[in-house]
Amino acid sequence: MQSRLELGAWNTICDRCGLQFKNYSLKKTWDGLMVCECCWEPRHPQEILKPVREKISPPWVRTKNDTQFINPQCTITGRSAIAGQAVAGCSICGLDTGSVPQWET
Repeated sequence: MQSRLELGAWNTICDRCGLQFKNYSLKKTWDGLMVCECCWEPRHPQEILKPVREKISPPWVRTKNDTQFINPQCTITGRSAIAGQAVAGCSICGLDTGSVPQWET
C-alpha cells in the first residue's frame, strides 16, 4: 500500500502479516494484537467456557471406629489356612498347623 495523505489517519503495520495499512482498517484481536481484515479471527468459543466443577467428595462418610472385635474362638488350629479347619476371621494365609515343622523331626 502506498502512503497517501488522509487527514486524521496514520500509517500502521499489521502485527501478524507486517503489511502497511491505515489506522482505521486494523482491528484489535482478543489477545491484544492490531491486525488487518485478512488476519483477524474471532476467539474460539471453547476458550471462553467455564467447566462445571465436580463434587469429588462423597456426600457423607463415617469416621474410623477404634473398637476391635476379638473372636474368642481363635485357636491355634483355627488359625490354619487349611480348608475346613480355619475359623473365619482367624485364619492366616499360608499357615499350615497340620504339618510338623522341620525343626521338630
